[in-house]
Amino acid sequence: MTRTRKLIGPQICEVCKIVFYRSCVQRFCSRSCVGKWNLSRPEMRAALYNENQRAAGRKNLMDAKQRPDVQAKLAEYQKSARNPILRPEIRAKASAIGGRSLRKNQGGNGKPLSAAHALLVERLGADWKTDYSARTETGYRPYRYLLDMAHPVLKINVEADGNSHRSKSRRESDIRRDKRLSELEWLVLRFTNKQVLEDADATIRVINAACDNRRLLQQMEPHVRAARRG
Repeated sequence: MTRTRKLIGPQICEVCKIVFYRSCVQRFCSRSCVGKWNLSRPEMRAALYNENQRAAGRKNLMDAKQRPDVQAKLAEYQKSARNPILRPEIRAKASAIGGRSLRKNQGGNGKPLSAAHALLVERLGADWKTDYSARTETGYRPYRYLLDMAHPVLKINVEADGNSHRSKSRRESDIRRDKRLSELEWLVLRFTNKQVLEDADATIRVINAACDNRRLLQQMEPHVRAARRG
């Protein structure tokens, strides 16, 4: 004789709000909703996504990439039909997107130049590149940063920020970005669009002074290295 279990309900899931029946009183209809509720709690997110765990995850990823079996599987995947970049239509789309960084009339992230950027392009000269792609050399995302204005030889990045950079999340993102670029020996100079447009001469003086300092440091670097060896 089969024993049937009495279902209690209707019950309403606290996350997705659907009606469900169970043999006991429950707050959620599925494990998925349990996970969503846990991730909605700040203390849970802090426990899952702290900096130590991120660093450990990056280290594990880099270690895995050095394993011969992982490298063999990656090489096999890159040559297989499962790799979308081997499809002609995907390659054509990727080439079109990648080509944007070569256009001189483009600003940050492939958008048209703002008035502040156009003014900087006119005043700084041909040694400066717009929409310049700087590699992060970390082995994990982001693999590169797109710089508004860059002097690749001196490794100076000039950013003219609009209103979108005022939000807390964007400021935090800019801080992380500038810190990583500093670790890669880039000098980041940030101005607002208003500063550039209202006092372009002062902005250019700051940039030129930074260029002079960088050139001096590059000239002194061989002598410093020789002194250290001695």
